[in-house]
Amino acid sequence: MGLSGGCASAKGCDACQRCRELVPNRTAERREIEIFNIQVAITDFSSSFDELEAEYARLQSEEDVAQQIGHILEKADNQIT
Repeated sequence: MGLSGGCASAKGCDACQRCRELVPNRTAERREIEIFNIQVAITDFSSSFDELEAEYARLQSEEDVAQQIGHILEKADNQIT
């Protein structure tokens, strides 16, 4: 007879009762750890996304300035010729 069979047949077994009580708690603890890890991952993603948006805005601003300088130089060339 295996351990599981012995515990199942001994409903009053203190060790078996303790095991039944601990398993849901361990599952809840694992779930809390998983939720914590997910929250950390979301925070990291959010921070990285904010940095990416800031870099995009910087590059877009540089592009706008380059286009404006291009227009100024084009007007200057047209006035010279």
